[in-house]
Amino acid sequence: MASESDSLRARGRRDMRDITIETYSNNSEGRQSPGLLHIPENDLLPTQTVKEPKPRSSSSCEPDCDSNAISKTKIAFVSGNPFVEITKGILHLFKENELTSMDRAAKCSQTVCILAVPANMTCHDLLTFTAACHEDINNLRIIRDGSPNQYMALLKFRTQQSASDFYSSFNGVPFNSLELDCCCHLVFVSHVELLREGEGGGLPPQNHTELPTCPTPEVVADNRCLECHSSESLWICLICGHVGCGRYVQGHAYKHYLETQHCYAMQLGNSRVWDYVGDNFVHRLLQNKGDGKLVEGNAPCKQGGDEKLDSIQLEFTYLLTSQLDSQRLYFEEKMTRLEKNTIEEAVELKDKAVKVMESNQILQDKINTLTREKQITEKKLQQTSNRLTLVQSELNDERQMSQAFQRNLTVWQTKFKALEDQFQGFKQAKDGELAEVKEQLRDVMFYLEAQKQISESADRDEIAEGHIVIGEPSKPASDSKSRRRRKHH
Repeated sequence: MASESDSLRARGRRDMRDITIETYSNNSEGRQSPGLLHIPENDLLPTQTVKEPKPRSSSSCEPDCDSNAISKTKIAFVSGNPFVEITKGILHLFKENELTSMDRAAKCSQTVCILAVPANMTCHDLLTFTAACHEDINNLRIIRDGSPNQYMALLKFRTQQSASDFYSSFNGVPFNSLELDCCCHLVFVSHVELLREGEGGGLPPQNHTELPTCPTPEVVADNRCLECHSSESLWICLICGHVGCGRYVQGHAYKHYLETQHCYAMQLGNSRVWDYVGDNFVHRLLQNKGDGKLVEGNAPCKQGGDEKLDSIQLEFTYLLTSQLDSQRLYFEEKMTRLEKNTIEEAVELKDKAVKVMESNQILQDKINTLTREKQITEKKLQQTSNRLTLVQSELNDERQMSQAFQRNLTVWQTKFKALEDQFQGFKQAKDGELAEVKEQLRDVMFYLEAQKQISESADRDEIAEGHIVIGEPSKPASDSKSRRRRKHH
């Protein structure tokens, strides 16, 4: 399971593609060569189809014929174009981590690979390009893995010396005189392996590093880091197309290198290629290992080349160096401006943050004050509500008492009215009695005064012997007076 996960991780975003292999063999041995276009029956590719027909009984056999008499036969045949094999997979290129000299590499391998052959160069053009070495070539395989506008070719030589001579003669040579920048790039191939993904296919062998098969990988629109989905400082792996963020974000591109040992990554936006093994940017210009300065590179086949071409190349190198320096200064100045603007924006944001924090603190203090006032007001409201409840209770009591007093007042008013009426009756009776008593008292007083006057009068004897004749009363009052007098007599 671990090897499968490592294989999937090393595979990255690469998909299985159809790989087309065209084989051209040369089996001439000392006689006139029929060319590379003849393929012997023994050189068929291992993926050719072998058909095994089912055994059938002959019509002349008897029914009790022995079944062992029926023999099985295998017939080898090629379906389709015998020069073309189509398989499905991913093509990986690995190089040794240690630098190997050309002589040592030539002694270890008889196979040479031509990298990045232009797609407009047909098979006939490639055979014409290598026509001078056809006698030394055992077979030539053209491999197309779906890479845009290019393919590669494997040439297996009969001897190691012929492979070394071919490398020295053709490495760096233009394919044609019209396109001088389209050169032949050769590498020695130690061996070719065919592995399944479950068997560790895609994982680099020990002390080897995988190389990119396409110098310009396909860039997907709206790229984001496959791990954290960040869109800043993105690096795309030139081997498998994995997109990760840089070291100053979360470092997923570097983690991808640690997991898969894919050492080349291109920064999206400026197309700079970083080598994690050398820990520097990789340029197509040659650099001196001592001081890192740009030096003039000589192709193996141009040792005695034209001085004018060398001077043009050197001038172009210096021009490119100056342009790169000017671009570096421009971008450094731009980065400085961006950094300055970023710092100013950061300071401004900090000031705004401080002001916001101060205003927030003021608002928080106001909120605390209002909260305390609210609590005090709620407490007062509670007290007032309690007092209101008490006052309402007292008011209800007072209302009940008032109603009781009102009922009592009505009763007492009725009683008072009765007593007043009774008092008026008593008063009138007493007033009548008092008036009668006053009259009686006046009569008594009159009698006493008359008796006194009579006693003092000289005619008292005559008065005492006199007779009173009562006549008819003239007035009722005289009757009452006479009655009173009779009472006194």
